[in-house]
Amino acid sequence: MSTRRLAAVTLPAVMLTAVAACGIPPETAPRDIAPPNGRYDAAASARPDTGTPGAIAETVYFVADSRLSAVTRSVDAYPGLAEHLQHLLSGPTAQETAAGLSSALTGTTTIGEVRPNGAEAVVTVGDPPDGSSRSDEALAFGQIVCTLATRPGTAVVSFTRDGQRLRVPRADGSLSEGALTCGDYAGLLAEDE
Repeated sequence: MSTRRLAAVTLPAVMLTAVAACGIPPETAPRDIAPPNGRYDAAASARPDTGTPGAIAETVYFVADSRLSAVTRSVDAYPGLAEHLQHLLSGPTAQETAAGLSSALTGTTTIGEVRPNGAEAVVTVGDPPDGSSRSDEALAFGQIVCTLATRPGTAVVSFTRDGQRLRVPRADGSLSEGALTCGDYAGLLAEDE
């Protein structure tokens, strides 16, 4: 056996022995490890626990005092992208309305379909109703963006009309035809968000 071949066989064996004997004694049974304190989004569950067995938290954004406000609803199963958008478009429940929540989406641009494109949700919108002029379009688009961008697997949201990217208002009043995140509407988020 040549020196090179002997080294090629011996070196991995020595490395395995060194790693196996790294000074940490083996344990005979598994042990519980307490999770760290604080918020760790990377380790957070994509489907938060609502405390109710079998229930899942779904977040939608409505408007309270001209600010975007997250509402967590308990659902039996996590909705698909289109169903999640439909829950938003349906507006706040009677109880949510009584709590001061409303929707800027009522009477605005017609929302068509939504489809995933990797980590992007692409929302197709129609023409606005005749004679409609709204000053709260940034809130309306912010509701959609923040609702969809907080979904597991969706990082950004974009809008199209007639197959072309649509320029939509951001919180600062600028128009963007690029992919948006909830951060683009940070100036409109309620203080506790």
